[in-house]
Amino acid sequence: MGRISIDMRSDKVSHSDLSQTNWRIVFLVCLGVAVSLLPLLFQLSAPSNPRMGAIFAYLLAVIAAVLCYALDRTPTKKEKADALFLCVGLVLTTTYLHVWLVDLNSYFQGHANLEWQIYMQNSVLGLSRETLPHSYRFLPNSLVRLFEQFSGDFASARDGYRNLFGVLFFYSFYRFARLFLRHGGSLLCLALLAVIFPISFRFYAGQLTDPLSHLSFVLAFIFIHRKQFVYLLLTIAIGCLVKESIMAMAGYYILFRWREDSYILKSALLVVVSLTVYEIARVSVLHGFQSYQQISGVGFEHVAENWNDYSNWLPGLIFMVGIFVPFVIAGWQKSPWTLRALAIYWFPTLFFSSLFFSWLREARNFVPLSALLAVMAVLQLLPAERLEQSSDTTSRPDHRGSRKVRAR
Repeated sequence: MGRISIDMRSDKVSHSDLSQTNWRIVFLVCLGVAVSLLPLLFQLSAPSNPRMGAIFAYLLAVIAAVLCYALDRTPTKKEKADALFLCVGLVLTTTYLHVWLVDLNSYFQGHANLEWQIYMQNSVLGLSRETLPHSYRFLPNSLVRLFEQFSGDFASARDGYRNLFGVLFFYSFYRFARLFLRHGGSLLCLALLAVIFPISFRFYAGQLTDPLSHLSFVLAFIFIHRKQFVYLLLTIAIGCLVKESIMAMAGYYILFRWREDSYILKSALLVVVSLTVYEIARVSVLHGFQSYQQISGVGFEHVAENWNDYSNWLPGLIFMVGIFVPFVIAGWQKSPWTLRALAIYWFPTLFFSSLFFSWLREARNFVPLSALLAVMAVLQLLPAERLEQSSDTTSRPDHRGSRKVRAR
């Protein structure tokens, strides 16, 4: 077969950060966030009359797929159609499993999960101190309340939210995999992640943060690799209103991207912007600055209790992360430097943040790491699907010049 030139815009790019930025997209995203926060700002109540109902949940999945197809001009039409059909199918399936395994069950004794979710929805939108740290993460709840105005009920709005950002998450993950793999290998990455995804449903009652939080991580991975700083900064800033763990991406940038142009300025911007948004969210709830216990609603004694619960957290970690490790180790030297650096950084970061501020048994915290390792595993399992990149792909980039990647 002949050679096809594919412009991947990987670590080495010739364009400046600003020239790579579509400011209309930045404006529209900021506008969307502002609109999403209106229910919080104006304390909109849930509608009392039924409206669109369950069809609303499926409608948002279709809208997400159409937007991805229209806005992404990189793959061929067939590749986009294949990937999006698979993404929609996987997301609708995982949402159904979520309803079955989580929403219709009871995690807290004596309270159905749906009942608890509605309580949390109202508490978070009321910026209550009683439900820390969830009250800091008010963007998803505000967005679901906005969706309730159209669907007419919480459950349909919740499922619509999961479907919308589920499709965006899976398709963004496909686009991330396409930076390193051909079409077939990237589809396999989707399938592998979908297979283990239900494991993340255990040990939680259906908080709304996950779809948007997981999406923010994958988008940050893409923008880091493609050296699109403005998009990265925007992703982290918005992500801080969803779940604060995305702030650690600023630490990754400081440790691993020191060869980039304007490194000090960019690092400072990431730290200042993320901390500013982080503090605004907390001051909005606490009306002052937080103590250690108010960071995530737990004290120092939580660490020992968390660690000693290894009979619950170790199996989840093995099935979410460990299943990929043998393939990652086998192909480590041939893996792109970006993937290795992200994996080295995010495993201890997610582990210790879960140990100190969350629950290790909540395997959903490790979904971003699972996505990284799935790509590395497929690179080892299917070497024929690897994109033919220049010889320095597996070494540290010097971030000068540009290159085109050629696929046979």
